[in-house]
Amino acid sequence: MNWFTYAIAFIGHGFLWVAIVNRVHAFPIPRPVLKSFTRVCVSFFVAIPVMIALAPLTMDFIVPEGGSQSLVFALDVLAKNYVWLCCLVAVCSLLAKCYEARHRYDSHVVLESTTEELDFTKDLTESPFHGKFSARIEKIPGNQTTKLAIEKRSLLLPNFPPDLSGLKLIHLSDLHMTGRLDRSYFERLTEEVNRQQPDVIALTGDIVEKTECWPWLESTLGEMNARLGRYFIIGNHDLFIDHGESIRKLEQLGWTYLGDDWHATVWDGVNVALGGNEMHWKGPPAEPPGKQQGEFRLVLTHSPDQFPWCREAKADLALAGHTHGGQFCVPVLGPIVSPSVHGTRYCCGVFRFGETVLHVSRGVSGKMPLRLNCPPELAVLTLTVDD
Repeated sequence: MNWFTYAIAFIGHGFLWVAIVNRVHAFPIPRPVLKSFTRVCVSFFVAIPVMIALAPLTMDFIVPEGGSQSLVFALDVLAKNYVWLCCLVAVCSLLAKCYEARHRYDSHVVLESTTEELDFTKDLTESPFHGKFSARIEKIPGNQTTKLAIEKRSLLLPNFPPDLSGLKLIHLSDLHMTGRLDRSYFERLTEEVNRQQPDVIALTGDIVEKTECWPWLESTLGEMNARLGRYFIIGNHDLFIDHGESIRKLEQLGWTYLGDDWHATVWDGVNVALGGNEMHWKGPPAEPPGKQQGEFRLVLTHSPDQFPWCREAKADLALAGHTHGGQFCVPVLGPIVSPSVHGTRYCCGVFRFGETVLHVSRGVSGKMPLRLNCPPELAVLTLTVDD
């Protein structure tokens, strides 16, 4: 085998172990087990290429002179088969990446899309990165954690009520209030949300995961305004603290929680049903009610893996987060980190299956304040009807 083959195999090797980690992280496994499993995967990721590269030099130590050559033969066959397997994984993964990139935003749904980029570090008097760990991460070249992208998208929804055409909905997700980004970052975000003058604000989980950040809610989410209401569910990181208390605090600030039951309301004379799905970490979700004629149905789900349920619930629009858009996007290779059973397929974008449209946000922040080629997103969705 030549070095080109080994290079392709190394790419496939990376895809393989990242895919395993992504899919395992999609399930509600206890954190200590999940962390241990991830460390094992990282160890294999590092050790296997080293073992294969050093095999010619170390074989004499593994099999002493005069020892059985059958073991040498077996190890050689195993190594070569793994290399070819990784080459196959690399080719298939790269083809899948091309398909994903081409179909990330459904052109039949997204009629128009513009991006406004803001650098919060230039707007704030002090850096929002808090603590020594965050300060070190801030200095990593290309870190886009505070470079918010305001993504304005006009979405054509099947069966959307004409009386609601032009409805402006802001989709927020994955705020991850941990203290690594301080309160000023989220207060600046609040200013941008209100500048858009939304009709509705929807927040799809991973809001606050440190109790010391609870006081932040009043000056951030509590100050966001929307004519027709503010709605939220929680995500897996919200369960790190007393999520019941987080829910109560948000409800006291005027937000409507959708995680435990369906909510019926009227927007501009149109009947609206709103539901939530917090699986796999909390649930099961409430049974969807029968859909009325002319009703608009909106579902908030933390993970895009619940898209099949959203379709069964007859949602017109489903909103999800959790996957952070991949968080680290490598040129050519694309998104990397995406805790989903589908890997990076639904890490962000607009998708349609049948009568249901799914919008997946890249999120506003993350537990680790590091983003590469994947800026945080404030999605401003204008919902329209086919003329």
